[in-house]
Amino acid sequence: QTRPLMLPFQPYLHHVSYCQCREPVRKDTCIWTNAPVKNLRICRKTSMCPTKAAHGLHLRTAQAGPAGLVPGSGVAKNYVYHIPRPLLEDLVGPSVLAWTLIAELSKLL
Repeated sequence: QTRPLMLPFQPYLHHVSYCQCREPVRKDTCIWTNAPVKNLRICRKTSMCPTKAAHGLHLRTAQAGPAGLVPGSGVAKNYVYHIPRPLLEDLVGPSVLAWTLIAELSKLL
């Protein structure tokens, strides 16, 4: 994201933490899109996810092994590398809704 090639695309860069999508791990990821997306939140001291606010830490790491006092997610790559459903809904939901409305309008015309 900081390479010279990507600099013109910075306006399309959005950050999100998986823990803000009801996941037990704080896996930060970048979303590159020109679509109008909302609800993409990053977990930091000023905007903590519910788990970190309640416990003072995340209950799992996004890696297989532990980190300090926090256990790892195990060796199941599907658990760590999947896209959380709430994130998919935030990213794809508006597009699906728009196309559904367009389809309904085309039936009326």
